[in-house]
Amino acid sequence: MKAGDIFSADADELWNSFQKFINDPERQREKRRKKDEWEDQRLDIESRPQSGPDAPTDEELLSLIGKGFDLFCEIPFGNDYDHLIKRLSFTHSTLEADDAGKLKTAWTMFLKEADIAFDELTLSEGVAGWYEECEMYAHAIAVYEHLYTLVRRGELGRDHFDQRLDSSERSLLEIWLGSLVSLYYYRLQQPGRARHFCELIEDYYNDDYVSLVGSAEAISWRDELSRAAINPRFQTDLDAAQNRLRHEYGALFDGLHNKTKEFVVRAELWSNNHWISINPCTAPLRWALSIESEFHYKVFLSNRPQINKFFDGDAPRPNHVCGLGQIIKVLEKAKTNVGLCCILAAVRNNEFLASQDTLAKLEVVRNDRNRVAHASEKKAYTLTESRDFVEKIRETNWVFRFLDALQPRNHSASN
Repeated sequence: MKAGDIFSADADELWNSFQKFINDPERQREKRRKKDEWEDQRLDIESRPQSGPDAPTDEELLSLIGKGFDLFCEIPFGNDYDHLIKRLSFTHSTLEADDAGKLKTAWTMFLKEADIAFDELTLSEGVAGWYEECEMYAHAIAVYEHLYTLVRRGELGRDHFDQRLDSSERSLLEIWLGSLVSLYYYRLQQPGRARHFCELIEDYYNDDYVSLVGSAEAISWRDELSRAAINPRFQTDLDAAQNRLRHEYGALFDGLHNKTKEFVVRAELWSNNHWISINPCTAPLRWALSIESEFHYKVFLSNRPQINKFFDGDAPRPNHVCGLGQIIKVLEKAKTNVGLCCILAAVRNNEFLASQDTLAKLEVVRNDRNRVAHASEKKAYTLTESRDFVEKIRETNWVFRFLDALQPRNHSASN
């Protein structure tokens, strides 16, 4: 097959070929054996009573969760972990959303009482993601607060959250703080606590622990918090933006990942003529986050090991999403790499994703997002530039065609 013919080939045939390529029999047998062993242990715990002397302890549950991560290496934890995390006593604890003191210490105290040698960094992050996916937002916040507590106490080395490789690469610290901003603001409606973490992101940027893009997004969040607090029109327009998107894009909007929806609704708001004139910088940031989020959840997360092989040492660090530059590299390489092409054969419109127009539009998003981030060092990002960006990316509907192309072929999208 010629490289140029890859995207004209039958997608099902390509997908079947890729499955044969990655499923080496010997490797699969060993992986199956370990998974079966883990599954037997999981089923044993599931069969035991919820309470009483035979009930699984938190220590047993956390230990098996850790073994599962070693086997599956997925963040956030998927459905295989449902019964394990649901059985944790922490999951059944009552956390009041407005009890900031308890939220800051709840997961820390739980781990202390469980008294287990627990990989606090990776596994806590996985559990936080699971709670967030299950819309247990106070529990997710408690775990992220614990991770930040480890940072404050100096109990995590710089390699866990230092940001030094690239001005747009996100550190783990930046990801955790961004999650706390999002959860406190969007989910618990606690703008004061969200503002606190926005300010922390800006402070950590000055110490090289947060990317320039992350700092720009924190400033944008802080501005949005201010507008929401003083402008009664903000929430009304935000609700209208969500209703408009649901009406115009129906099944596509409903099928987006929950995090993507949050970014898209706010991107839509800040693309409105009234709001774009108030802050021209926000639209490129929010549309960039929307694209990164949906690519992560619909393509990268389930194919991370295979995709990482094609980055030549420039793969996203563990637990990180693909940035815009990395997404562009994946789509460019897919034109000549059968493995990547077969991964994209599973999405709804791989030809659109690999088209020159899509690559050019992604460059527009990346360049404008970076212009916003560097605005304080260079010329200010202007209203004219922002309106031009919105015209190219939003008003042409290109961004929604891109999000639609990422959805699974012949399957309804799920969160």
